[in-house]
Order: sequence, then structure tokens, then C-alpha cells
Amino acid sequence: MKNSVVFRLSLKFSAILTATVFIIILLFFMLLRQFSHQQEYKGFTRTSENIVQALSTGNFKFLDHKLSELPFFVSYMIYDTESGEIFRQKNSIFGKLPETKGKPVRFSTKKAAGFEPISIIYMTTRYKFSGGPTFTVQIAQKTNGGAGHRFFREMFSLIAVATIPLLIISFFISRFFIRQTMHPVVKITKTAATISSTNLNQRLPETGKKDELDNLAKTFNSLFERLKADFDRERSFTSNVSHELKTPVAVILGQANLLRRWGKNDSEQLEKSLNTILQETHSMDSIISNLLQLSRIESGKIIPATEKVSIQKMFLRLKEEFKAINKDMTIQFEEKPLQEIYTDSELLHQVFVAIISNSNKFIKQNPLIELKCTQTENQTTIGILDNGPGFEENVLPHVFERFYRGDSSHNRSAGGSGLGLSIAQAIIKSLNGKIIASNGKNGGALITITLKNFT
Repeated sequence: MKNSVVFRLSLKFSAILTATVFIIILLFFMLLRQFSHQQEYKGFTRTSENIVQALSTGNFKFLDHKLSELPFFVSYMIYDTESGEIFRQKNSIFGKLPETKGKPVRFSTKKAAGFEPISIIYMTTRYKFSGGPTFTVQIAQKTNGGAGHRFFREMFSLIAVATIPLLIISFFISRFFIRQTMHPVVKITKTAATISSTNLNQRLPETGKKDELDNLAKTFNSLFERLKADFDRERSFTSNVSHELKTPVAVILGQANLLRRWGKNDSEQLEKSLNTILQETHSMDSIISNLLQLSRIESGKIIPATEKVSIQKMFLRLKEEFKAINKDMTIQFEEKPLQEIYTDSELLHQVFVAIISNSNKFIKQNPLIELKCTQTENQTTIGILDNGPGFEENVLPHVFERFYRGDSSHNRSAGGSGLGLSIAQAIIKSLNGKIIASNGKNGGALITITLKNFT
């Protein structure tokens, strides 16, 4: 229970709410007390002003009339400032008090033996008759400060006691609303706990409210979709690897059994079987080497070495290399000796070799490769177009998939491991570029590579 997020949030919310209410009430009483004092000061100031005004008339009957109107609890004393002679007084048990220069002041005495502490408010104001004496008007009254303090102490205690039920009530109310709010999280958690690699097609419930929890569910569902795609791709990859390795192993095993039964005594069959075994062994070695290279590229273990590369020299190198491989192949390109790019020369060369080799496998007679390079300020685009049949529409989305050869049976008649274009794509990604497969306007397979001009 204590480990529950709902419990912790409810407790925090109720504590904050209770503390806030407590502080607001406390501030209210403090402001109320301050307002009461201010009103008391204003009334006291008006009383003093009225007495001084009556004194200033010089009409002592009028002064006595004004003094008689004062409340019984207000004491006063009017005395000559210089001589100290008392002119008028009433209940002036406090004696002459320090002058306040027309401002109300609170004054308290400490508790002494036989005497209770006294708390008063008083003020003194001077008035000087023209050419005559100066009088000091002193008014004072007791304040029930003890009662006021007791009132605020009692209110404070009452508020403190009232916070306990407020805390409990707010806890249960907040717990109810937080449980309602957290309900989608509970459903998401329970659903997520049931999802594994065997049922990645299952999705978390979405509320459709487009709030944070709904976005969380959508994010996880998007993650599960990507995971499912990755798992499906890995399953397909495992199946394809098994298929690709199973075929040469079966051929080698068949030829070995053939030689074991009778072929070793037939020199012609022996030579034929050994050549087949060597061919299939090389095929397996090619598959394994390509897989290792693909893994190293995708894991980032192969770090491109950036250098200035001449596109013209790269095209000339490819032309010479493939002339030795297929004398009927023609590689054409427009000579632009000033075209250069900053990239890894060997990795880019490997990409070109993989693409052109792929065209060489599928074009039966007189393969023609057109290389075209265009450059802007920020990027270089290289197009590789052949004169073959091009890609079928259903093949285009799968051109760069591992072991994909354009049919579901993985026909090995075209040769190769089916990893060349996959490796080319991985290399281009490691060079921060893009590679796209399409068909030329007049037919033929077109591979377009786009690289940034690093400087």
C-alpha cells in the first residue's frame, strides 16, 4: 500500500492542500488583526484631533463639552508642556507618558508583585496658542491585548485540530481522483507485462484523449511495431541464412557421398566432384565473409577514413577492373576531372563494385553501365544505370534486403550471396549518405547515391 504511487500522490496532495488552507486562514487572521489595529489607530487619531481643535478655539466650555462626549474607557490629560501643570484630566491613572508626536503608540507594563500587566494605546499631541503657552494633549485607553492574544491562540488551536479531518477527507478525495487518473497506467502496465517476442502484434490500450498517458501508450505501441519489424526481419534473416548455407552443405554432402560410394575410382567424376565441392565451399566462405562485414559495418566497428576522392579517378578504376572481369561490359561516364568529394575511398569503391557486379550477374549480353555525377554546394549525387531489364515493381521495396534475389525461392542460378546491395546500403549509411533503387526512364536498373560534401 505504501509503495503505491496512488497512495504517495494522495498523501502529498492532501498534505499540500491542508497546509495551504492552514496558511491561508492564518494569513487571514493576521490581516484581520492588522486591519483592527489600523482602525483603532484611525479612531484614536480622530479623537485627538477633535480635542486639539476644541482647545484651539479658546472656548473652554466647548472644550469641556467635547471632553464629556468621549467614551468612558478613554482617559485624557491636558497639561502645560513647559510647567507640567495639569489643565484637564480624567481617569489619568497612567500619569504623564512619553510624547509620541501625534502618533498612536502601544505600551505595555510587565507583570510585577501585586500588579497585573497593563496594555494601553495612547498618543500625545502638542498645541501652542499664538503668543501663549503650549499645551500637550494626552489620550489613552486600555486595550484587551490578553484577550486578543487568547483569541488568536484559541483560533490557532482550532485550526490545528481542524486540519486533521481536513487531511483525512482530502486524502480520500484525492485518492479517488488519482486512481481514476492512474487507471490507464495500470491497464498499460498489465498489458505490457503480457507482451513478449511471441506476441509483439499486441498493443497497449489508447484512451484517445491525446493527453500525456495517451501519448505514452502511442509511443510504446510505435516501439512495439518497430520491435516486431526487427524481430520479423531477424527471423527472416535467420531463415535465409539457414537456406543459403543449407544448399551448399547439401551439395558438398551429396558429392562426398558420391565419391565415397564409387566416384573416387572414376577420375572424371572425382575431378567434377572436387570442383563442385570447392565451388560450394567458396560460396559458403563468401556468405560468411559478407555477413561478418555487414555485422561490423552495422555495429559501427568500421569507421570511415575521410579523404579527398576524385570521382573521375574512381570511375576510371572501375572501368579497368570490370574490363578484366567481363570484356563485353562497357562503362560510360562524362569526364569531369574537377569533381571531388570528401569520403572513404575504399568503402565507396566497394559500393560501386557491389552495384556493378549485381548488374553484371543479371545482364546476359553486352552489359552497359552509365555513371553520372552531379554536384551542388552541399551534396554529391551519383547515378549508376544499366541496360538490363530493371527492377520489377514488387521487387523495388526489397532490393536492399539481405539474400533477396527477386523471388521467394531464392534461386541461386544468378550466383552471388544476395548480400551485395545490403552491404552497399550499410556502407552508404555509415558514410551519412542515402542510396535509392529505381528504374531508368528508358528502362534499366538505376541506383542513386547521395553523399554530403564534407569539408
